Amino acid sequence: MPTKVLFLATYFPRPANLRMGTWSLAHAVALKNQNIDVHVLSLTPWFPRTLGAFTTAVRQYSHCPPKAVIDNMHIDYPRWLCYPIKQCQRIMQMAPELCLRIGWLSARQQIAQTVRRFSPHLVLANHSLVNGYVALAIKSKLGIPYITVDHEVGDFIACKSNRRSKNLLEKIHNEASARITVSNSMKSIAEEILPNQSYRTIYNGANFDECNPKQLERHSHNGGCRIFCCGNLYGRKDIPLLLQAFSRLYPEFPNSTLRIAGDGPERKSIENLIQSLPCKDRVELLGSISHTAVQAEMAAADIFALVGWAEPFGVVFLEAMAQGCPIVVSEDAGVSEILTNGQTALFTKPRDLESVVMALRNLFSNPNLRKSIATKGRNLYSTSCTWNHRASEYSKLFSEVLG
Repeated sequence: MPTKVLFLATYFPRPANLRMGTWSLAHAVALKNQNIDVHVLSLTPWFPRTLGAFTTAVRQYSHCPPKAVIDNMHIDYPRWLCYPIKQCQRIMQMAPELCLRIGWLSARQQIAQTVRRFSPHLVLANHSLVNGYVALAIKSKLGIPYITVDHEVGDFIACKSNRRSKNLLEKIHNEASARITVSNSMKSIAEEILPNQSYRTIYNGANFDECNPKQLERHSHNGGCRIFCCGNLYGRKDIPLLLQAFSRLYPEFPNSTLRIAGDGPERKSIENLIQSLPCKDRVELLGSISHTAVQAEMAAADIFALVGWAEPFGVVFLEAMAQGCPIVVSEDAGVSEILTNGQTALFTKPRDLESVVMALRNLFSNPNLRKSIATKGRNLYSTSCTWNHRASEYSKLFSEVLG
């Protein structure tokens, strides 16, 4: 009989927004490929359908069905009274346990129905301060063990100044059978903030179609290089740093282009910065695009560059490697722990303009280096970095936990 795992993930694709949390879906599918019986429960904020008729952002929640099947994965979407909006996030910071208890009480009947119907042996909770709380409540009621997986350092960092969050996180992790972080750097932060806990690193994976080796021979773009960048437009991604580095190199490589996919709170300021640069005609802000379009951009690009700081992992880099695109990444990103500078990537220093300029200049001026990094990166991805590779590590952990 296969192990039955209830997969909790609030950041997960929904029928009205298939771009949300695609990496989380890939994770669940990879576990299923390991002969694990997986059922997804994705708690969804409750909004009236009438409100969704006016706002696209709300419609993905208000018009979300109670159940769906995506990529042969069965998903339940229980409604609860927790909301991913700024005002509620502020309240969550002030009284995290109260907010989550209200959310749990509003959805517990629907959650209980899923648990009774599926009868899991184990709960895998992605994001401790939300789904970990739900997993703790399930364990308290039914005795089902759980494992937490944290993909972001934000909750741990917040604990430095927020005693309530720290107490709640510690309470959740005390009852967890195992606690996962997605990089060793993140593990160090977690153990510094909660020294009584131990954490285990399992890197994230990716499930992107690999490029044909012939694609490694990139076409010349009018004698220049095409850089592609993909990420949410907010502070930690440091898109302005990449723009400044590209602007510095523009006089040397005037035919090069920079294409940026993504959206976020800093879009307007980034647009203004682009307009102030002498290379503004060589930069294109694409906005939010589909994963198919991202794949096409990576396949066409000569370089993938995202030089933000303190990236917990960075699945997008694995996706670029799968497409045979040489990558430029900050040395403090979690993904850098599985890469080698000068071999499978070029590293930059966080928030350091000169190091970004130097890395891009090296790749712009050396097609053989671009091809070498692309080839080695693609080979690394295919041999050890897919979600199927990571799922085998989770499968071993599940066996340990269940004895």
